Amino acid sequence: MRILDFIDGSEKLIAELGEWPSFHDDEIVTVFLKREAGLGSEENTSMRLSIHVRRHEEIGLGTAQYHLRMNKNILVHLVFRNIQDLAISNFNGQNVIHSLDITEYSLSNTPEARVSLESSWGLEGTFRCKSIQVESIEMLPIA
Repeated sequence: MRILDFIDGSEKLIAELGEWPSFHDDEIVTVFLKREAGLGSEENTSMRLSIHVRRHEEIGLGTAQYHLRMNKNILVHLVFRNIQDLAISNFNGQNVIHSLDITEYSLSNTPEARVSLESSWGLEGTFRCKSIQVESIEMLPIA
């Protein structure tokens, strides 16, 4: 299985950015953990990450007028469902991602993903989940 086939809505983010991002130097601005009450609630856990993604283009490469200009400023909302073995730490005033790695992980016939969130500064962690969704992409003003 290709891991992008596992991520519902991945094509929306790929269309916006031209590829599935590593999220390197992007920033997590929201972490929302949820667990449904009642029997079987271990199967009804989720985590929503909101990631601020900025992309820049080079202008005047090789000239004295060289500079970077922001050409993408978006907020990506990812939802991870049926999370297990969650271990996160260091959420603080700035949470810069080094990489967000999603790999296939299966001990049974049910496909799962293993998520590793490596930090440059701030939030880091690992967990497993049974589904991932690009919930939405918000366009922010380009300043």
